[in-house]
Amino acid sequence: MKKDYEQALSAYRKALDIDQDFADAYLGMALVYQSTGQQEELLSSLKKSCSLGKAEAGKALEKFGEQ
Repeated sequence: MKKDYEQALSAYRKALDIDQDFADAYLGMALVYQSTGQQEELLSSLKKSCSLGKAEAGKALEKFGEQ
């Protein structure tokens, strides 16, 4: 994984340490996972973001046939 992706994931994880219900952090992580081909993590992050009310995550899940 490229260093930029690792740094992004680290930043999102730090944000989630502060606020576990920060839907944008899960959505951001999903984008990183998509870029790095980590399908399982992508779907998990999208589902969590969607469960926290992020409409964009729900739309993305529909594209994957997951909702």
